[in-house]
Amino acid sequence: MDWKQLWEILSAPDNVPIIAMIPLLGFYIYLAWSQAHANDLLIEQLKGDAALAKTHHRKAWPFQVGWQKEVHVWPFLLRVEFLAAIIVTIILMVWSITLNAPLEEPANPNLTMNPAKAPWYFTGLQELLHYFPPFVAGIILPVLIVSGLFFVPFSPFFDNVKTREVLDWLRSRAVRWLTGGILIAVISALLIRLHAWDALLPLWIFVGLTLFAAVGSAMNGNQSRSWLLEKPISFWIMTLFLMEAVVLTAVGTFFRGPGWAWVWPWRV
Repeated sequence: MDWKQLWEILSAPDNVPIIAMIPLLGFYIYLAWSQAHANDLLIEQLKGDAALAKTHHRKAWPFQVGWQKEVHVWPFLLRVEFLAAIIVTIILMVWSITLNAPLEEPANPNLTMNPAKAPWYFTGLQELLHYFPPFVAGIILPVLIVSGLFFVPFSPFFDNVKTREVLDWLRSRAVRWLTGGILIAVISALLIRLHAWDALLPLWIFVGLTLFAAVGSAMNGNQSRSWLLEKPISFWIMTLFLMEAVVLTAVGTFFRGPGWAWVWPWRV
């Protein structure tokens, strides 16, 4: 192993945002899940106490007794946003002074870099182009992803309980398992056929989470399973998209060498 080479890759100015994104992503996922869990508990509490629901704050965190249920945008919200903008500006100024911009010589059409990598926020899309035709990776898949994200705000309609009340063919647990199983099997077979192992790994981790939530459900008293089981389909859509985006971006940035071949970043 050549750890010096690995450090040079990780400390490159255009890779620093990815390294910083990994712990931040983990922290905010934990924060979002913990707040969602607290809000779910609050919703159940307010459903069982109509008098409390009329007076209690609608958000579980942060909340202190005596707080108003509603506050004005000015100065409360704008003051915090202005302070956040100043802090971000200072961070960007220090960053731009301490790290050199990853600029190179002018482009030469007669000499193409190998590998020629997109900026880190497009590396996941470039990784998809390695497996799928340009029309599929550049148009069809982004359209499907955006379409999936479009349905996220409609989570009350797509909630697992309400969906069973609206769609008759989903009333049967066996039909739901069969539908999901066929969909996962088709996607997995396609990814295996294309040797897209880095895209297959998040999918199967996602499948593992759903199985963990479904098998045994709430009868065994496991709170984590009960909490996952109650999540709407929008939660699972965002989880899968997020996992795929992180893995594909990391693979395209650190594990692709000349000819877009797989390389271990710590090997010479």
